[in-house]
Amino acid sequence: MASLVGCRNSDSADPITDKKHLSDGTITKIDDQVIDESGDDYFNIAYPEGLRKYSDVEAATKYPSANRPQIVYGTDDFSVTVGISLNIEEIGQDDLPKYVNSMKAGLQNNVANFDWISNEIWKVNGHDAYLLRFTSPSPDGKIYNLICCFSHNDKLAMLTFNCLNAQREEWIKGL
Repeated sequence: MASLVGCRNSDSADPITDKKHLSDGTITKIDDQVIDESGDDYFNIAYPEGLRKYSDVEAATKYPSANRPQIVYGTDDFSVTVGISLNIEEIGQDDLPKYVNSMKAGLQNNVANFDWISNEIWKVNGHDAYLLRFTSPSPDGKIYNLICCFSHNDKLAMLTFNCLNAQREEWIKGL
């Protein structure tokens, strides 16, 4: 896997065949990639090998909050997950920095033993993608967290990846 997120303009996309819809008519899984085709542009998400799509029950077990990701992939032992949430709320590209700064402040102020690793802004096809990396505590040990936020068709899209910090080097080499 080359990257967790890739954005492409639909004009430059390769022809797509053999579509299998996951949760609605705008999210498609093709060759182990999740594609959002709800607007003029679309993006794809490649996730690490060894993960499978969780059932609704498994996703609720891993993320008991009602605000859990819409689509969750993970390992059988729940130690590694990728979460995908699309069309969360109206957030345009210009509003994204304020949202991300608020999220960062909330994490720092509300998560005990929270440690920043990095936070970066990547330009992808002229759009900003905010990449936040940090560790947080859990009963099983420190968790490595990666959050990617971006505006897609003026809606917030969020991708999350987490694993035990002890497994971090094994999993992030492909991200």
